[in-house]
Amino acid sequence: MPASEVFSSAISYLKQHLLDTVNITGLDDDRLEANDVLWVLTVPATCSDESNDFMIEAAKKAGIDKEDLCLELEPKCAAIFCNKLYSKKNNKVGKVGAKYIVVDIGGGKCNIFIHEILENGNVIVIGKAMEIDLCGTTVDEIFQEYLAKVLTIPVIEEMKAKYPADWKSIETDFALIKKNLNECEDSAIITLNSCFDKVYMGFNTISISEALKFDNMIEQTDIQGEFRLKIDKLILENMIREVARLVQYEIQSLLNKSKISPDYFILVQGVENASIILEEMEDYCIWKIIPVVRPHEAELAVLRGAVLYALRIKSRISRKTYGLGSCRKFKDGDPECLSKYDDEKIKLCEVFDTVVTIGDSVKKSDKVTKNYYPANANETTMIFDVYSSEKKNVKYCNEEGVDKVGRIEFEMPDTTGGKYRRVKTEISFGKTYIQVEATDLNSGKVYNATFDFICK
Repeated sequence: MPASEVFSSAISYLKQHLLDTVNITGLDDDRLEANDVLWVLTVPATCSDESNDFMIEAAKKAGIDKEDLCLELEPKCAAIFCNKLYSKKNNKVGKVGAKYIVVDIGGGKCNIFIHEILENGNVIVIGKAMEIDLCGTTVDEIFQEYLAKVLTIPVIEEMKAKYPADWKSIETDFALIKKNLNECEDSAIITLNSCFDKVYMGFNTISISEALKFDNMIEQTDIQGEFRLKIDKLILENMIREVARLVQYEIQSLLNKSKISPDYFILVQGVENASIILEEMEDYCIWKIIPVVRPHEAELAVLRGAVLYALRIKSRISRKTYGLGSCRKFKDGDPECLSKYDDEKIKLCEVFDTVVTIGDSVKKSDKVTKNYYPANANETTMIFDVYSSEKKNVKYCNEEGVDKVGRIEFEMPDTTGGKYRRVKTEISFGKTYIQVEATDLNSGKVYNATFDFICK
């Protein structure tokens, strides 16, 4: 089943569940419809622009129109909730101008952001977010290193190669141990079936049970050839704490590079036993004398923050610089590769005409109006290419890091007026998209196109 169908089906179910729950009350003659609701889809911090596009399309298939949809990052939603909830408990939290660090610990990644609260209540990301491959999967790697010390590397490699299904059962056991580690008393059990003993004997002259019996780490089960490997709880906790130390190191590196002194930390967990990591992080923050905000039930913090975000949404911060490709007279220093001549032999240059700059606060009602003219008097087709970039200052469309996100192409068959035919473009900002409307003032024809608008 294609991933798009899986996601759209899940979104459709949640959407319908909400509508049915509200409508079944019968308190109002008018039924609540999907387009009566502002839908907020929260996405992981690691989502790329392509992933955001995928989610927008999945929502569309589920019956949610673009203009009724907002996408927001999960850690940002959690931060909005924390700033609201803890602002009365700490005079630094949630205040205008406050700079704070969000540490979002997920199953395979740890994402670290520096946020700043603006006067209008919007939250912006300062600099680049840091993504670290240090979390759940790294604990698995540390566990494998531990097994390699106990059973030797050749045995582990042989098991993975010859008995992948049996090795998968080991990974499954360890995943359950991580999830339920708080309920573990003294030690956790990993089951080793007969394949392990067979492989171990191929590299050693004694069995696993004989090799480990003196350490009291292994015991025979009721099944012939099957053993239980006992791992001390403290060893398992130290595996997780090792990840916390790596996260601390990366945070310190980020602080050194940014030269920012945060007012507080927000620690968000989304993985089993992240509480152990966060306890280590709290000790680190206390040592640095920085207040810590740590929401309970992180998943609910994201949900509650998404509701707060939707209720107060007035403007958004553009995560990219957007512009239209246009021509002007060639200037000294312009690249020759972008030069062209019009029908009057005037040398022109193709440039990036900025519409909105990265970091700009943009309201839904905001419109940018620009006027353009054809380069040639007999031109019957006009093309607007739409570009985006993560750079603040962009001059040319061929610069590194500038991507074309779309194109408007329309016919101008009436050449009356020649090069002085004015085309008015209005660029407006929807919830998840930019709408470009181009009007040929000579003929009155209007052309529309929409492009995804990626916001902080």
